[in-house]
Amino acid sequence: MLHVDIISAYCLCGASALVAAGMLLLAQGGDPGVARAIRVLVAGFVVLAAGMFPIGFAVDDGAPRHLLVLLGTESVLGGTALFGWGFAILGGARPHRLLGLPLALILLLDALAWMQSPACFEWVFNGAGLLVAVASTAVQWRFARRGASAAEKAVGASFAFYVAVWAMRLAFTVTGDGSRSFHASHVPASVEPWLGVFYGTVPVIIAALTLDIVNQRLVDRLRTLAHTDELTGTLSRRALRERAPGLLAQQRAQGRPIAALMIDIDHFKGVNDRHGHPAGDAVLQRTAHLVTMNLRSDSMVTRYGGEEFAVLLPVAGLDEARRAAERLRKAIASDVIEVGGARIVVT
Repeated sequence: MLHVDIISAYCLCGASALVAAGMLLLAQGGDPGVARAIRVLVAGFVVLAAGMFPIGFAVDDGAPRHLLVLLGTESVLGGTALFGWGFAILGGARPHRLLGLPLALILLLDALAWMQSPACFEWVFNGAGLLVAVASTAVQWRFARRGASAAEKAVGASFAFYVAVWAMRLAFTVTGDGSRSFHASHVPASVEPWLGVFYGTVPVIIAALTLDIVNQRLVDRLRTLAHTDELTGTLSRRALRERAPGLLAQQRAQGRPIAALMIDIDHFKGVNDRHGHPAGDAVLQRTAHLVTMNLRSDSMVTRYGGEEFAVLLPVAGLDEARRAAERLRKAIASDVIEVGGARIVVT
């Protein structure tokens, strides 16, 4: 039968947390939000390792050993909160810094319970662990719900399972015989090995899922850069080539035609010659904005060349296409672009 004692599992959890922190330090954050999330997650792993790893060396039932137990419990609560915070940031949420105040109160309550009595400490620790796990899951729930990838869904499932583990620990502590447990876990002996496996491997699992998510974000970012014109924010010519067949096939299946609009700015070279290239860039940006704002969201707007734009527009027929083209022509001609004191009218 599998046998992994809880104390060894705690020590293994600390060691794997250090490995997990090292793995994440190698990750390259593609944007400030991802970089910040990684820093928070690394901090969570370091806090967890600092408290859990030394427990494996606490062999004597004396004051140092009990202090290590307190340090371990505080690190578990703090690390759990940091994990929830980090994944919330990775999911696009912005947890407020004041969320740290309830955590500080929980850590203080845990320390006071440790000073009170072993039974009080075990009740408070397992209850606090469940509370922090639920709060961390709630904070990052937006991330789990997005579920854009299997790794993101797995993170949400991991948090849910973590909550279940804490609920189980608290239930066995409440219904137990009141005996003292050095590792503050009163689960049956048959459950302890599986609990130990979970504690020992979960940091590396979380780190691996995080790396998968970060890599996917990087791939998505590169794809977006390749498909977006940097100056105007419209699609690039490459994106038109890759996406147009899908749009055409979709509209053809619905029995709807597609209008192709070619838009060319008149005398654009003269704008650059008279007002400079920054003015020319402003004209291109403003024209792209007007085109996008005057078309439906299902249109495909592309910067086709230097001062040329191409639009694929689902329409009911040729008359609707002509009306859309005329609406764009009027919107652009009636706009005045002010750059460096100059007022530029574009047709």
